[in-house]
Amino acid sequence: TGDGWVHEVKFDGYRVQLRVDGGSVRMSSRNGLDWTHRFGAIAGEAARLPDCIIDGEVVALDHRKVPSFAALQAALSEGNSESLVLFAFDLLVEGREDCRPLPLLERKQRLQQLLSDAGSLDHIRYVEHFESKADTVLRSARRAASAPMPAISLISSALSRGLQQVVLAFELPQVGQQLLGIPLGKLGRAVSAIA
Repeated sequence: TGDGWVHEVKFDGYRVQLRVDGGSVRMSSRNGLDWTHRFGAIAGEAARLPDCIIDGEVVALDHRKVPSFAALQAALSEGNSESLVLFAFDLLVEGREDCRPLPLLERKQRLQQLLSDAGSLDHIRYVEHFESKADTVLRSARRAASAPMPAISLISSALSRGLQQVVLAFELPQVGQQLLGIPLGKLGRAVSAIA
């Protein structure tokens, strides 16, 4: 890929939308199921946020502070949400404003500010992005592949006109997370939704 892309780490967990409305919190799965009760520690912390809808991934960190799907499954089966973290990567709604038409980088900046304004959050973290070209990111991911981390994929995703999605996946054993590339396009925006 060329210019106009940003890349994000794609964690191995459960994709959710976090909705805060007047201090009331709902965490919905991709299928629209209410999983708030499963993610109690995250929901409790999210109640401090202003009204918003955040797109993110719930993960569990292992003893090395690396996302682990096995640790996530174990935490959920034990009813232990204290070890779970929501990695927030997009702000879909802020207050009563639909942010989806805004440029991706503006949404990410507003999300980062919203989380920063909430003070110390142990269970909700902002996902940084990289604006390097894909080949640079891929080379860095390949170098990281020699580290002792779980296997996952590097993913680049493109949104064409008409909001159709094209996904290119590169298998990189031992990288630790997936990397998601999102084109900014001529309009400078990409649309986020649970897919």
